Amino acid sequence: QAPHARAVEWGELDDLRQEFLRKIIQHFEGFAEITSNDDESRAIRAEGYAQVGAMRHRLGELKEAEDALVNSVAIFKQLTVDSPSRAHFRQELARSQTNLGILLRATSRFSEAEAAFADTLAIYTQLVAEFPTHSELRENLARSYNNLGNLFSDMGRMNEAEAAYVNALTC
Repeated sequence: QAPHARAVEWGELDDLRQEFLRKIIQHFEGFAEITSNDDESRAIRAEGYAQVGAMRHRLGELKEAEDALVNSVAIFKQLTVDSPSRAHFRQELARSQTNLGILLRATSRFSEAEAAFADTLAIYTQLVAEFPTHSELRENLARSYNNLGNLFSDMGRMNEAEAAYVNALTC
């Protein structure tokens, strides 16, 4: 029987996976370079930045990840102002802000992470109010409360953490 290769831990990426992610990053960087200014082009550009940010975070390239996520958030924020009736843009903004908050929490920038998570929570609360039967939105709202609870726990704010966890359970 052939010996088993050592399993890659969740936090690790072997060379092959890193190379694969870098190729995917190049693909999404192409989306981020789209220069058209119509809503759809800007949304594709923002999604490109969001994907690059998530993958660079996974690779441990935190500064580059943050820059990409900040760009994604900025574009989606403007899209929500320009097209407020398009709930999809608000949902994508919330996703980018969540990923930015996770990165900020991982780098111990707790007050900035709290602001990102609070903004995300506000968006999902509004979306759930508008679309009460949409289960994915409810799940994302619960995750937002959970992210906030984890952050409060990291900060030693246990009463607030508990309240956030209770809110997550009631979504």
